[in-house]
Amino acid sequence: LLELIEQIRTLQGSRFRNNNCGLIVDINKNIKIYGERHKLDRILTNIITNSLDAYKANKIKGDILIELSEDEEYYIICLSDKAGGIPKDVQSKLIKEQITTKGKDGTGIGIKNSNNLLVTAFNGKMTFESKENVGTTFYIKIPKDIVVEE
Repeated sequence: LLELIEQIRTLQGSRFRNNNCGLIVDINKNIKIYGERHKLDRILTNIITNSLDAYKANKIKGDILIELSEDEEYYIICLSDKAGGIPKDVQSKLIKEQITTKGKDGTGIGIKNSNNLLVTAFNGKMTFESKENVGTTFYIKIPKDIVVEE
């Protein structure tokens, strides 16, 4: 997971610099998530890209924080930003429908597809919390039974 995030940081480096954003990572490097790497890459990249786009659209400088937590069943990858949050009328539809807040620049399929990938490739779950004019945290939940600690 840490290796994958560092790869995303490298590939998205110019976007981070151009938006004056940082990526803060707090993840145990000994946890390995097994599955289709490119699919987890797509899921995380989509959420990170959305955060960068929100920072840019709102003309805010800030960081994206990626942390790993756990409960009894899941390891939970938390991606948080302070980029202004998701409008209330969009929140209830975001994971279930093709919806965008980016006007003609968005397709609305990113989060829905990311959730579908998470479910089909990892038997996972996606949830989020968002406060308008503040920020958003996405929770990527991956069952522990496909995770190995070394």
